[in-house]
Amino acid sequence: MSQFASPIRFLCAVICLTLGALAFSGCQSNMLLLTKSTPNTPVQDDDFLLSGRLANSETVLLEVFIVRCPFNDPELNSTLWKDVDEQVFSAALRRELTANGFRAGLIGNQLPSSFLRILKTRDDVDPSQIVTTIRLDELANQTVVRKTIASRNGQKNEVNVSNVKKQSTILFNENGALGGETFNDGQAVMVIRTQTRGDGSVTLDLLPEVQYGQPRQTFQYDAGSVTMATARPKRAFDSLHSEITVQPGQFVVMTSRPEMSGNVGSFFFTDEEAESGTEQKLLCFRVSYTQHNDMYTEDGTLPMDPSDSGLAAGKCSEEDAKEEKEETESDPSTGE
Repeated sequence: MSQFASPIRFLCAVICLTLGALAFSGCQSNMLLLTKSTPNTPVQDDDFLLSGRLANSETVLLEVFIVRCPFNDPELNSTLWKDVDEQVFSAALRRELTANGFRAGLIGNQLPSSFLRILKTRDDVDPSQIVTTIRLDELANQTVVRKTIASRNGQKNEVNVSNVKKQSTILFNENGALGGETFNDGQAVMVIRTQTRGDGSVTLDLLPEVQYGQPRQTFQYDAGSVTMATARPKRAFDSLHSEITVQPGQFVVMTSRPEMSGNVGSFFFTDEEAESGTEQKLLCFRVSYTQHNDMYTEDGTLPMDPSDSGLAAGKCSEEDAKEEKEETESDPSTGE
């Protein structure tokens, strides 16, 4: 029996390693590293995304923007919020967000000039200029980072909002209970899941968490299944978990409250180690494509204001003209 024991043990080890590798490859979330050194390129080629071949009834294209602004910038912390709807979140959630240094809301399809100016931040552009269309290649600068996620219903997407910080103490307020924790090698991560709706809208599920320490093998429970993955330990802030239903083209925006420091929002959105001095980040999401709606125009631009693109209006007017012609030809009262 001894002459067969080693080959059998070797075969069992190979099988276990193979199954572990398959489980690992099959359970990975769609993770985006959005830091200053990350190249500003979409996950997939833009032409491939524009074709819509990634989309089906359960898949959406979700755009993520991280905009770097000077800390306590008045345009970001005052002017912008006059045009942001913060009431889309419940009063209880707004209290939790405020207590933890977050500010969040929704911007509709009619985008305000203050938001467009923040997205268009560049040294060679007049800040008072109001734009209605931003090309994909115009965002290739260090102040704005853009990524595109092809997200399936329920899929876990991770956006790394901050760089890894060697050691950080974070104060938090969870349902009125004050606390604090210290994290080594911590990083701010926003976990996003999407759920399509029959009317073309999409529900975004947002959960902020801190991932820290060194990666290790662990079992993960997600969507009713158990998988093995290599991941860092994490601390999720469940009291800040939110759901918001949006239409394609609408933006969800998040930032910190600069008057409050040392909390979760400050950890997520304040970068004290930036080359140009302390920076404040604005995190933005928008659904750009669903099976029911294509936000891209034929020349590869992203219409910031759909009413200005003329694309939908052109199609409608063409169809209306065709119907009117058919009605005229079939109506004997016209005398033609």
